[in-house]
Parts: sequence; structure tokens; C-alpha cells
Amino acid sequence: MAYNDQLHTLDVFDLAAKTVSHISMAEDGPNAILRPIGGLYVHHTDSIWVYSQGYAFLLDGTGKIAQKIELPVPENGYIMTDANYSLATNRLFYNKDRNSLFYSCTQPEKELFSAVEYSLGSGSVKTYQLKGAGPDEDIRTDYGLMQLPNVTFTDNCILYNFPIESNIYRISLDTDKETIHGGQSKYTPNQASRCKTPFTLPEGGRHSVENVHFYEVSYDKTKKMYYRLHAGKSVMVGDNEFFKAYQTKPLYLMFFDQDLRVVDEIELENDIYSYITSWGVVDGSFFMTKNHWNDDSNDFEKYQLKMFSFKEAEKD
Repeated sequence: MAYNDQLHTLDVFDLAAKTVSHISMAEDGPNAILRPIGGLYVHHTDSIWVYSQGYAFLLDGTGKIAQKIELPVPENGYIMTDANYSLATNRLFYNKDRNSLFYSCTQPEKELFSAVEYSLGSGSVKTYQLKGAGPDEDIRTDYGLMQLPNVTFTDNCILYNFPIESNIYRISLDTDKETIHGGQSKYTPNQASRCKTPFTLPEGGRHSVENVHFYEVSYDKTKKMYYRLHAGKSVMVGDNEFFKAYQTKPLYLMFFDQDLRVVDEIELENDIYSYITSWGVVDGSFFMTKNHWNDDSNDFEKYQLKMFSFKEAEKD
């Protein structure tokens, strides 16, 4: 399932039948949800959580609102539920066992990041600070556009990492203990260079193109393992060539066991996959969208995926 910002619908992809259906969301009236939604979590096809404008909405399979909750945020903070290839990825998550919603927040004035657990039963709030042990204290000022953490929630832990470095941090929901895991790539540098504030947009764009970028960690419930995509370095010739140069960045996929030990890493084919649209986990495999602008054979009227499985060859 994915959000269609042009139609303001939830698009449901049936991979077996190769069909797409749509769940329309109202823009006025009692079931109104304002454009755009910034977070989406599918618990069941008739139990869908979305986030918009400070509120979490529980929808049924027809788009009707079953529950509406104003999510609390830290003082002078705001909620992060964006998925942006050049910045960071933060998603909404519903934990069935704890009957809680999880989401990420930032407090720019204090230069703090946190994960928030909101209990649907009691209304209580628990905050987990995302400090990280690897990046220096200047993460908010010295790394251009790559200043925000990627945050992933699972049933028993919070995982986060920073685009500028390979380390992965895990917080246990049972013990609150935090551990750090190296996650180092064998193909690329494992730390980005600095880009100090203040910087111009062209300077920030050049820094993003000419450095590695580590994306969020994805959890595979079926195989009890993790995946992480990251982009290598490229070269930016002119200040106005950001999009073109970013498309030339090489892509790598890493596989981790349940203890976050690296078990494999592969380099993906050039000019085939795009990190501007979508990737994730489905049916025990990691998928990438096949819609690179430089692929002359690509049909942009079709939604094409490629599946990657650990210890298996690539398969269409």
C-alpha cells in the first residue's frame, strides 16, 4: 500500500494478481484528512493508520475514520514522518503488543532527536532519546542536508541510524538498553565529510552527491533479518546539476542477521533502480523499484519491482 499524493488515495497493490485498487480519502466533512499525509502504517487492510497535520487517523478499508488522535510532541518540537531520499526516513508505526503508536520527533532549538511511544490505552507518553555514539555533536550543523536520523520501529526495538555514517543503533523496548552495531560497507567509505552551516543549497546538494548516504534499516519479519540500502559517491560538475548527478550515485544493498551482523553486501546494477520512489520488504524479500530515468527500456506506465533475497540469485 502507498499514498498517492496526486489523487489523495491509498493505492493497494496486489502483487499476485498484478492489480491496483484505491482507497479514497475525503478532503472535507467528518472523514476529512488534509493533504498530504506524512505517515502510513498498514496493520490490516481494514485497519490503516495515517498521519496528517499533527493527528493520527485510524481508517477502515473504505477510508472512513474510526479514530482520530492528536499526537503529543516534546516542547518546541515537531513530528518527523517523512521519507526523503536526500534527507532521512521516519515512519509511523503501530505496536499491537503494546497497543501504542510510535513516531519520531525533533527539537531543533535543543538539537535533540527522539522516538515517542504514545499508549492508546492509557494516553501515557514515553520518550526515547536518539543520541547516537558515532557521529560527533555537530551532526545538526556540520553535515549539510544529511542531519536527520532514519528511524525504524519493530515489535521489540527501535532502530536508528544517520545518513552520514554506517553505524546502526538499537534500543530494546523491554530493557531500554541501547547497543551499537558497525554495519560497515566493504564498497564505500563509512563516514561522510563535513559541510558546515551556514551553507547554500548548491553547496548542500554538492555535499550530498559527493558523499555516501546510508538509508533506513528495513526489518524482515519472515526471515528475521534486516536490510539497508545506501548510495555511494558521485561527482557533481555544475551547481545546477544536482538531480542528474544524484541519479549517477551507485547503490548497495546490505543484509544483516537478527543480531545486526553483516552477512552479505551486493552492488546493484547502474541505471536500473531508483531511490527517488520506493523500496522495502515484502514476502520475505527486499524490493527495489525499477524506474531509473536513464533506463531507456523502462515503461513508466507500469510499477515494476525487483526482489532481492539473501543467499539467492536476483529474481524478477
